[in-house]
Amino acid sequence: MVIMTEQHTGQAQPEGAQLLNIKAKETMSREQLADLLEGLAARIRTGEATVSDGVTAETLQLPHTLKVELEAKDVTRRSGRIKREFELEMEWYVDAHGQPEQGTKPTGISIS
Repeated sequence: MVIMTEQHTGQAQPEGAQLLNIKAKETMSREQLADLLEGLAARIRTGEATVSDGVTAETLQLPHTLKVELEAKDVTRRSGRIKREFELEMEWYVDAHGQPEQGTKPTGISIS
């Protein structure tokens, strides 16, 4: 399972506060990945998603608009093998209490 998320407020954190940092990697079938993404899509629609690496879990409050970055590229390894990568990243700012700040206007990214 691949769950990578980070939230930064850009402001000084209250003393003792910890920044969110959950990371996990897992090999899965296309069907398993589709199930994960469908679950993520459903949670995005509700405005709340709980992410877990199997040890730690954190519930994220999502704003109405998020910054989304899409990247697809080929990387040539030293062995000469070509590794294809597809990344979809979501970002947003949160306040000192982890509540989302409102994002920017949507752009024209699409997946079909």
